[in-house]
Amino acid sequence: MRTTIFIGIFYILSINIFAQEVSIKFNIDGYTEPIGQLGFHQGKSMRLQDTIAFDGKGYAQYNRASKLPEGIYFLYLSNGQWFDIIMNKDQTFEISTKASDVIANVNIKGNEENSVFYEFMKFSQKENKKISPYRQLMDSLDISNKKDSLEILKLRKKIKPISESVDAYRARIIKEHPDYFISKIFKSMIPVEVPKFSEIKDNKERQKKRALYNQEHYFDNLDFADERFVRTHQSILFDRLEYYKNNLMYPVPDSVINSIDRIMTKAKGPEMYKFLVFYFTKAYENSKLMCFDKVKLHMYQNYFLGDTRATWVTKETEGKLNDIIEKIKDNQCGNEAPSLVIPDSAGTKATQQETNFISLKSIKNKYVVLYFWSATCGHCKKTTPVLDSIYKSMKKKIDIEILTICIDDQKKKKEFKDYIAKHNFEWIIAWGDKNYNGFRTKYNVFSTPTMYLLDEDKKIIGKDLNPEMLERIVYQLEDIKLPEKEEVKKEKTIKH
Repeated sequence: MRTTIFIGIFYILSINIFAQEVSIKFNIDGYTEPIGQLGFHQGKSMRLQDTIAFDGKGYAQYNRASKLPEGIYFLYLSNGQWFDIIMNKDQTFEISTKASDVIANVNIKGNEENSVFYEFMKFSQKENKKISPYRQLMDSLDISNKKDSLEILKLRKKIKPISESVDAYRARIIKEHPDYFISKIFKSMIPVEVPKFSEIKDNKERQKKRALYNQEHYFDNLDFADERFVRTHQSILFDRLEYYKNNLMYPVPDSVINSIDRIMTKAKGPEMYKFLVFYFTKAYENSKLMCFDKVKLHMYQNYFLGDTRATWVTKETEGKLNDIIEKIKDNQCGNEAPSLVIPDSAGTKATQQETNFISLKSIKNKYVVLYFWSATCGHCKKTTPVLDSIYKSMKKKIDIEILTICIDDQKKKKEFKDYIAKHNFEWIIAWGDKNYNGFRTKYNVFSTPTMYLLDEDKKIIGKDLNPEMLERIVYQLEDIKLPEKEEVKKEKTIKH
């Protein structure tokens, strides 16, 4: 019996002693605080992993039964200082440093990659101290001043060999330790060399070709298949994505979708996949740019609902996404507008296919505006007179018609009738009786006013418009100068 108990106790102890996949010892000279916080970098955030208890003399040991996901972690100290730790496959090692200057004094035992990383960090810190006075002096000079600009050139020449020495150190690490994560990080920082395309004689075409090449190859040196990049400094992945999105993506929905898809094909693992899906969806989910809900639709259909890696999507979320998709899939820019046959409750000048009904297809103008509104909507009461004024001005020069559809139901029919009786509207007036033939879902009319612009083939060329946007777009399409507003004319007269 005693033997059995002894064996059982030994087994329990052996689990506690030998099953620690993570065992990191910290020795921080001069650190008297009771805790430190271990976390990791992700996107533009620093996320907490665990709180580590110190003994008041700078010593702590962090144990964990299972390994941490690899990447760049940090230890944040209560005195406000923090330092990075490369978390690789070997998660049993020792770190010693001084609380007065943690980075300059870091020493690692038992983990070669961290040792190599901190040797580089110390060298880089030393070289940056050499550069700092030159940069401060450059900041105090005026580049538009000839004398100062010459001085700036001299300072740049002094900085160049110092910067090159840091670059050379990085290159040496990449060559000598190609499997290290820091090597992959350093490689990702190397700009892609864009060919000159000197064979293209036309300067505009050559620059266009170079810009396209840069867009397509910008991330060639960043390995999206490596999940460790999910846990890196903001500058390594997040800021690069931000620069790419804001500067290299051509701001047209289809081009943006192509760029996103190009990056997404590089994401092989589930963590990187999720990170990129959320990054791009958040970037375009509530975009105020016209027609960019097409990007949102693409992300929902292909990356939330169309890929088995989207394990985070619950049944409830799936239902909500399908509801959104149903409301926006048929009214995308470039699509033919959904079929619309709507009751005419106020009389119309359109050719009618059926008595008391208006068919969208029967309106043959070069441009057709669909304006969904409510007679009791405060915002509509402000917008409708402005649209009316702009319409009357536009139709003198442009072949344009407006089909207005009031969304009110029978209870509000009197308000609708009274409102149009008070105004001399020259456009086509229809009454949708809340949701006739499901037009609210087809055109995503769940707030008013809602406005679309169609071409002569009834293809959607503009949506989510206000009267001023509508006017500007139509005049641009017609290559006609936008008319000067009355208020501007009066202001100029007063000034003269």
